[in-house]
Amino acid sequence: MDLCESLLRGISRYGTENPTDIQKRALKPCISGYDVIAQAPSCKGKTTMFIIAILQKLDVNCKDCQALILVPTRELAQGVWFFSSM
Repeated sequence: MDLCESLLRGISRYGTENPTDIQKRALKPCISGYDVIAQAPSCKGKTTMFIIAILQKLDVNCKDCQALILVPTRELAQGVWFFSSM
């Protein structure tokens, strides 16, 4: 994956060795700015994929809001919070 080095280190520290099938297929279009609808069973890395795409595009020197994540359920919000606090 063509991700910045610090992001790859963070993913590795999280314990992820290889991307899931859904991550392989959808990450590049997400990073490229396309609208993506990703359908896969629970716990297959969809939330992680969307957050990685957002993190890849963030400018760490910019202190303004660069992303807004809206989620439809509390469970998904907790998953997003978990990844954003890493």
